[in-house]
Amino acid sequence: MSHIRYLKIALDMSLERNRRLACNILDLMAWSSCKLQAFHVVCDVKSPFFHSGQDVLQSFRSLLQGMDKAALQHIDVRQMPFVLDNDTVAMTGSCAHNLRTLLINNNALRRLVLWQETIVEVLRTCPRLSTLGISYVSLSRELFKELLKPTHEPFKVLGLYYNGLDSNLPEELWTALRARHLGFRVELEFAVTVTTRKMSQILKPYLPIVALRFNAFTHMADHVRLVASLYSQNLERLVLHTAPSNNLNASLIQLERTCVHLKEIHCFCLVNQGVVAAFLRHCKHLKKYTLSTSLFFCDNPPRIVQ
Repeated sequence: MSHIRYLKIALDMSLERNRRLACNILDLMAWSSCKLQAFHVVCDVKSPFFHSGQDVLQSFRSLLQGMDKAALQHIDVRQMPFVLDNDTVAMTGSCAHNLRTLLINNNALRRLVLWQETIVEVLRTCPRLSTLGISYVSLSRELFKELLKPTHEPFKVLGLYYNGLDSNLPEELWTALRARHLGFRVELEFAVTVTTRKMSQILKPYLPIVALRFNAFTHMADHVRLVASLYSQNLERLVLHTAPSNNLNASLIQLERTCVHLKEIHCFCLVNQGVVAAFLRHCKHLKKYTLSTSLFFCDNPPRIVQ
C-alpha cells in the first residue's frame, strides 16, 4: 500500500461487501502512511436504495489524516453520490497543502450546500490549487478575492454544477479573474431540474466556458444557438440530453460551423445523417462524439473522403 501513488476506486454501491472492501483499502492506506498523489472515486449511482455513504466518507477522512500531507495533489469525487459535508471538505484543504486539483462538484442524491467560507479556506491553505470543481452557489466575492491574490499560483479551470441555487456576482469579478489568470476557463453543468429560462440567465458572454453539459430532457435547439453565438472561440466540449427535432438538427449544424475549437460533441438523442456528416467533415479538432441516428460512440472519428 505504501507504494501506491495513483488510486482509483470503482464502487458498486448496491453491494455492502463492495463498500466494506473499499473502506478496508482506504483504512489500510491510512495505516501505512502512504504518499498518495491522486485519488479518484467512481460510484454506481443506480443503487436500488439510498445510502448516505458515511462509512466510505469516514474511511476517506481517515486516509486524509494518515497520509503524507505534502504528497496528495489531485482529488476527484465528482462521481461519488454522497453528501460532502463542510468538515470533510475543510479537512481536505488542511491535510493536503500541495493540492492542485479538487473536484467536489458531484450530483449527490441529497444536496447539502457547502458554506462559502469553507471553499475560501481551502483556497487559502492550498495556494497551488489550479483546478476547482464546486457547486455554483458556493461562489462568493471572497473566493474571487482569494484567487486574485498575487500569492495564488496560476488558476486554470473552475468547474461549476448549477442546480438552481444562485450566487449573483458582478461581471467585473469574472473580468478581473480572466486578467489575473491568463488561460482561465469554466466548465459548467446544469442539473436535470433546471429550467431552460434559468439556463439562459446563467449563460453570460463574459464566462470563458470551454465545456457545457445540459441534462434536461427538453427541446434545446434555442440554447444550442445561444451557445454557438456566445462561446464560438472557447467551446471545446458539449453534452446534450435533449429531444430530437429538425430545429435541433439545424442548430447543431450552426454550432459546428461556429465553434471552431470543438473537440467533443455528445448528443443523446437522434439526429439526422446531415448533422453527423457536417461534424465529421468540418470539425478538424473533433476527437470524441456521440452523434448518430443509432447513438454510437466513437473515440476516433472516421475520415470523410472528399
